[in-house]
Amino acid sequence: MLVRVADESGGAAPDVGVHLSGDIVSTRYFTPREGRTDVNGEARFDGLPGGTYFVQSPGSERAKRAEVDGSVDAEITLELRRPLRVTGVVRDEEGRAVAGASLHVRPRVNLVTAILLARADGAGRFDVRVHGGADLFATAEGHSPMPPVRVNRLEELASGE
Repeated sequence: MLVRVADESGGAAPDVGVHLSGDIVSTRYFTPREGRTDVNGEARFDGLPGGTYFVQSPGSERAKRAEVDGSVDAEITLELRRPLRVTGVVRDEEGRAVAGASLHVRPRVNLVTAILLARADGAGRFDVRVHGGADLFATAEGHSPMPPVRVNRLEELASGE
């Protein structure tokens, strides 16, 4: 399956996370897959068994459905909304910065799985673009997961501190 991701102006969107999941009935034993778009805004998922699949990116409006029958390579295009900039510092329970924490985004529409977005720097700082209608959270080895922060289109979250 070829997935093309376009930004809000219709151009190719490189280095965007893409999530592929299968329909519970037709792809019962399919393990969801993650991918990232290349410089041309394309991600490829090869060797898929026939069935119904759902494709989504953190910035897409909703998951798109694709039928795979094995004879023709399915092609899907996802359109991204304009992202919001979110900056901040990941801190532990005592307020200390957490270096290298993983920042994840979980779109609230049609997707349960979180997608790795970025890693905090050595001082725990991060500067990411998140599409509205998503939950942003951090994880780090040896630390309790951070509760999700909801990012809405109508309000920009200026700092995670």
